[in-house]
Amino acid sequence: MPIDRICETCSAPFSVPPSVRKRFCSRQCFQQWVNAGGTRKGKILHCTICGTEFYVRPNRVERAKYCCFRCRQVGEGRKGGAVTGEIMKRRSRGRSYQKQKGRHKHRVLAEQKIGRPLRDREVVHHIDGNIQNNALENLEVLDSQAEHVRRHHSEMMKRRKTIHGY
Repeated sequence: MPIDRICETCSAPFSVPPSVRKRFCSRQCFQQWVNAGGTRKGKILHCTICGTEFYVRPNRVERAKYCCFRCRQVGEGRKGGAVTGEIMKRRSRGRSYQKQKGRHKHRVLAEQKIGRPLRDREVVHHIDGNIQNNALENLEVLDSQAEHVRRHHSEMMKRRKTIHGY
């Protein structure tokens, strides 16, 4: 059974379920109340990325830095933000896999070499490590990603040690 209430901003009547503690009939009335100096316990902060003002609940005031998920991704150096296909192409400096009609060229060539379509779990390994070298003698079909990792494990550990020190 809904309870009848009166909006604190426009004095319009509205109904809410008994469990809901609404004081305003709409978001517009709530925003008018805030702009008129309504008391909120939190704080208004500025986003460190885009500069937008945003409201933070009291328990988040010390930790909040960003107004939205996108700004957080950019601020913490993750892949979010303004990274487009063109930016990714520039970053790769031509070291990405070549494509042929929307498929990786090395997979198409490996299928031709073995005479059948590759299974989903099969991985094509470049023997010399150069992903631009798609010569048939440089391509090897491995049964799984686990087998591919075994081939590269020692290199990965050496690289990790030089980068991270462990």
